[in-house]
Amino acid sequence: MIKTPKLSFMGVVEAKLRFDAVAHTVKHCFPTQWAVLHNAVPGGAARIVVAWDTQVLTVDLILSTSQLMVFKVLSADQTLFFISYVYGHNSMVERRSLWNDMQSVSFVIGDTPWLQMGDFNVVRRLSERLDGFDSNAALEFNTCLHDIGMDDMPFKGLLFTWSNKRGGVGDIKSKLDRVLINGSWMDSFPEAETIFLAPGVSDHSCILVNVLPDCPRKKPFKFFGFWMKHEKFKEEVQKSWMLPINGPIWSRLDGKLKRLKPVLRSFNKKFYSQISERVIQAREELGQVQLQCAQDPSNTTLVDTKKVLYLKFVDLSLAEEAFKKQKSRVQWLSLGDQNTRFFNLKMKSHCLRNKILSLNNAAGVRLTDSSSIKDEILGYYIGLLGSPFAQRKNAYQALRLAVPHRLSTEMKGSGTVQL
Repeated sequence: MIKTPKLSFMGVVEAKLRFDAVAHTVKHCFPTQWAVLHNAVPGGAARIVVAWDTQVLTVDLILSTSQLMVFKVLSADQTLFFISYVYGHNSMVERRSLWNDMQSVSFVIGDTPWLQMGDFNVVRRLSERLDGFDSNAALEFNTCLHDIGMDDMPFKGLLFTWSNKRGGVGDIKSKLDRVLINGSWMDSFPEAETIFLAPGVSDHSCILVNVLPDCPRKKPFKFFGFWMKHEKFKEEVQKSWMLPINGPIWSRLDGKLKRLKPVLRSFNKKFYSQISERVIQAREELGQVQLQCAQDPSNTTLVDTKKVLYLKFVDLSLAEEAFKKQKSRVQWLSLGDQNTRFFNLKMKSHCLRNKILSLNNAAGVRLTDSSSIKDEILGYYIGLLGSPFAQRKNAYQALRLAVPHRLSTEMKGSGTVQL
């Protein structure tokens, strides 16, 4: 298991190893250069066993409880991050100490990349369990994740990671195992992915986390609704749109839209690029002038400046939140001054889900190289759709033949059709 996917860090939850038997057992399970830690106490059993390759990682234990082990990890390239292994209790009451520990750890970790994985023994949503759902337990779990700013890492493989393996009417399936990450992890490791493998003889799926090399990709064009609230937006669009383009109507429309894209990109760069940094700068500028006004309240110039900076800060803040809401695809929550952090986490999570980091080809071989993935997808659709576009009939001419009845010149001018 260690050699095949080239693991450098691994954990086993629900290990059930007696304290006096752990050392002898792990000696025969891991290579000699690997170090091992566990959370067993004398007279008890290890619920979590963690091991890592000392030639690749430098690891320090931060916290160890019956449900949680937290490690500070330094990679060979001096990248610092935290990893937690979790094995939650079956009881909702007993899991509350786990949520409290996670919240305490989050204050220590701060903005450092953090990943948590393991068996949380609770689901987050109704869709994650067949045959029964505890909404109160899910609410406590989701509240904790919201407080510490963590969300699920996008995953592949099995949705239901645990089964009682009874089959038939008594069969129960749940997503008890998961991988959680904070916003800093998403920024530092944008090419990371989770795969839930087949369980084999176990009742739980094995979790494999891959951290792939960062591969820059061309960003697609996106239209943001908050642009339209800017006083210069309509003017910029009209300048580009009113310039003439020759050709058929459909060709002119397509040409104008393509020409408008760089105009809007330039508009966004001029007024909204690095929107979060602009908000911070606007807040600082407003704060400085407010302090000056407090010291010199009769200065009308400062009062006018304060009003201008206040409106600037409010506009940028709303634009930042609208930007992150649109990117996050969260439609059920209204804009408000308390939602930016939530939208930011969801936005990063959505961006990760949009990436194809690995792909199995027709032969079942897993591809991770971006060029190989691109060739595989292109080859699949060429085979699915048939001949190249140049060998097909002109789509416009085909539509004209398929629709013999077209609007007359008089009908086009009046804008009405008599039925």
